[in-house]
Amino acid sequence: VIYLNKNAYSEKYALLYPNALSIFTVESGKSMKYCFDPGCEHIRPVRDDLTGELLTKFCMAYDLGGKAFCLRDDCSYFCSFPILYRADKEGANRRIVAELDLGLPFCNEELYTEDSYFRLYTCNEELIKVIDADTGEERWAFRKQLDKRKVGIFRIGLENGKIEEIFSADDLYDLSVLNLAEYNDHLYFTCIGLDIPFDQLPNITEDWEAYVQAQKEHDFTRVYDYDIANSKLN
Repeated sequence: VIYLNKNAYSEKYALLYPNALSIFTVESGKSMKYCFDPGCEHIRPVRDDLTGELLTKFCMAYDLGGKAFCLRDDCSYFCSFPILYRADKEGANRRIVAELDLGLPFCNEELYTEDSYFRLYTCNEELIKVIDADTGEERWAFRKQLDKRKVGIFRIGLENGKIEEIFSADDLYDLSVLNLAEYNDHLYFTCIGLDIPFDQLPNITEDWEAYVQAQKEHDFTRVYDYDIANSKLN
């Protein structure tokens, strides 16, 4: 299975979103909501604007949309932040695999391998834990903008729920991680960034050639190989 932009593609089917999860099967050549209730009208969930309380019944496909859905022969996995769930093939009968205490709900990319879930994030602001004045509970809060954004990848074991950060970087400006892919039990990805702030590059509209030359001098690309079985990053 190939995961791209939170969609999943295989030789037999594709699992697609954005709003509601849909499945396209090669055999039928058709796409339909990922819903197993024959009488379902595929209604969107409606919540109270203030409390977030659910006001209506809704189609299961909307509870699975907007996230990479991993379909196995006997089960499924999906992350509804901050919880990674294991469920049956229909997305019901759920149990918690792990609960992430990351403070980073935004996810650039997700990928499932045979025994792991990988989650790629980008953080542009300082994150600290504070005590909520109303509830007294500890929560994450964003503070000042970072001079250099941080990028990283978390791994969660699908069987044991173990959470570990396998990669993080903040040494370059405008850092991005791209092309998350698994092959032969290795995870490969690309990390790109600049050694100077982007606004210090020549103006692209005023001097295209100078901009291209500066990019060659200041743009860095690194390709990483993470050995999943041995937890080793090269």
